[in-house]
Amino acid sequence: MIDGQQRFATFLLFVAALRQHCLLAATAFEADDLERASALSTMAETLLFRFVMSKDLNFMQTTDVYPLTLNETDDTVFKALLRGEAIEATAQSHKLLQAAYNTCFSMLQERRDATGSTEREFNALNQFYASALEDWEVVHIEANAPEHASLIFRVLNNRGLPVSDCDLLRATTMERAEQRLETAERDELAAAWKEIASLSEDPDAYLKLAYQARTGKRFNAARTSTEFEAMHFEELTSGELLGAEAARSLLQSVQSLKADMLMMKAL
Repeated sequence: MIDGQQRFATFLLFVAALRQHCLLAATAFEADDLERASALSTMAETLLFRFVMSKDLNFMQTTDVYPLTLNETDDTVFKALLRGEAIEATAQSHKLLQAAYNTCFSMLQERRDATGSTEREFNALNQFYASALEDWEVVHIEANAPEHASLIFRVLNNRGLPVSDCDLLRATTMERAEQRLETAERDELAAAWKEIASLSEDPDAYLKLAYQARTGKRFNAARTSTEFEAMHFEELTSGELLGAEAARSLLQSVQSLKADMLMMKAL
């Protein structure tokens, strides 16, 4: 997933939470309204196999197939949440995934609690269910190389409200480096970009100042994030897949850029 991964992940977490509510409501309805209980169970099963996972039969073996795979650090936790399993959130990214799921679950719980009757409760869940089935569309675009992925990301975000150069650089460095970094190093890289993003409402201003400080040249507004890459992240210029050493060097380059931007802000 090149663009929209966070939105897609959030949608899947919402669907997982909706599925859990359908199962809970089905259990609650069994004693007095077997017809609606059965319908809710069917809705939960449909959500599971249409959105959360499908089954792939290969040489008489069945494998669970998920529509979205996150990075190595988060994927196991993400898929456990999709299945409705309890998780132990250790890394900060795990806690964010858990918080997103909990937010979706709580919102749905509030809607159920506000209905006041089993009929209205069923109708509320059915509306969310129908929306999930009818109102969402995912466009799959596949890239064959990291540089192509970065190019597609830029093109997709060169419409409407522009994505900042810091956002583009973060996406590129995270995508190119994280598969070669250890968990602690990936967290360090993410934390560095988070600190950069928190410098101000416009962190690009400090990015431009850092560029000018390093080059001694006035910043040209026509420059693009690819020129920032060439200046700040030499490791990305070859377009080749990064090895572990190059990924760690890229991490240090991000840390160095962060230090420069913090210095610019302090002046």
